[in-house]
Amino acid sequence: MRSRGSPTGWWTTYFDDVMGKALFTPASWERAEKNADKVIALLGLSKGDRVLDLACGNGRYTVALAARGVEAIGLDLALPYLAEGRDRAAERGASAAFVRGDMRALPFRGAFDAALCVYTSFGYFPEDRDHVRVLREVAGALKPGGRFLLDVMSREWVVRHFQAHDWSEVDGGHLLESRTLKLEEGRIENALLYLKGGQQREYHHSVRVFTPMELRRMAQEAGFAEVEILADLDRTPWTVDSPRTAVLATKGAPG
Repeated sequence: MRSRGSPTGWWTTYFDDVMGKALFTPASWERAEKNADKVIALLGLSKGDRVLDLACGNGRYTVALAARGVEAIGLDLALPYLAEGRDRAAERGASAAFVRGDMRALPFRGAFDAALCVYTSFGYFPEDRDHVRVLREVAGALKPGGRFLLDVMSREWVVRHFQAHDWSEVDGGHLLESRTLKLEEGRIENALLYLKGGQQREYHHSVRVFTPMELRRMAQEAGFAEVEILADLDRTPWTVDSPRTAVLATKGAPG
């Protein structure tokens, strides 16, 4: 039996080949392709603009944006996912770049016209100060007037529709999930067990679920001048019935 992930720093080992197959399905690539034009519109991007895809995984959005003439750079910790992103970009003839890095210490300053972080890739850290740190790093990587799109689960929706147990088929095996909702911490803890061919792997996943007020406050604390809360990439107004929360934050001009 192999264990993947721990309550602290779980993200450093969680994202392996099994989770890659669970997360990055053909449908997820189709969804990114469908949403790419909406992302471009929300971020106000034109051909040749530079965009940073934060926690890009295997580059679904990085590749889709690059294929539309945007200079897209994907950043992630998982080297195998980055390698797959490079292969996908090459297959499509898209000029996308991929960099390994920690979102809390971005190797860029004033380099991008826009940035995005989608698919609930925000909220992993035990302390909110690290989430604010990420937002500060994003603001620092943007040019004045640059926009940042953040897409996460809606806490209100999660509370009302919480499902403690679930399972799915992944690569000929079964992935069993047991979730705990910690309301006082605004966090979901997820213990996962993957069974295949008499072998098993254990995983742990922990993610913050934020209220719109919390996200707005953190974005403002990080230095974003304007913060808009939306329900989706179509700019639908957010309500308590919205399954997701999208934050569109704009960096102000220098003081």
